[in-house]
Amino acid sequence: LPDNVVQVLHRDAGGRLWVGTSAAGLVRHDALTDRFVRVPVGPGGLAHVSVKSIADDGAGGLWVATEGGLDHVDAAGQVRPEGGAAGLPRGPVNVLLRDRDGGLWAGLPTGLFRRAAGARGFERVAFAGELPAEPLALAQDRAGRLWVCLLYTSD
Repeated sequence: LPDNVVQVLHRDAGGRLWVGTSAAGLVRHDALTDRFVRVPVGPGGLAHVSVKSIADDGAGGLWVATEGGLDHVDAAGQVRPEGGAAGLPRGPVNVLLRDRDGGLWAGLPTGLFRRAAGARGFERVAFAGELPAEPLALAQDRAGRLWVCLLYTSD
């Protein structure tokens, strides 16, 4: 591995292992050569070297959350920055979840955002009482309920 600090592991729909690191970006394990293949960072690549979360896109690609924002890696390996997508603030993305309906949830330091399946933009999801909260983990249970781990912050 190109970095000693692994922040996230992800097995995609094709069975490939992806590793998100703290300082070396995103790498894919190549089972044939038993080596790791790096996804570029910078122009034409990921927005930042610190990968926080990974989610399938349902079409053979990946959504990648980094300290620099949201990126999309398509099935061919091409990276497209999604930071500043309609309704999604620029900046770090902590966690991602693709729900069973194909919607994409993104937890940012500024709150929780959702893009419905087929939609072009994100909408902010409000929490009861609107306390300042930072989503750190997301999960969906068998009943379809979304579970959110929040860090409450003070102004």
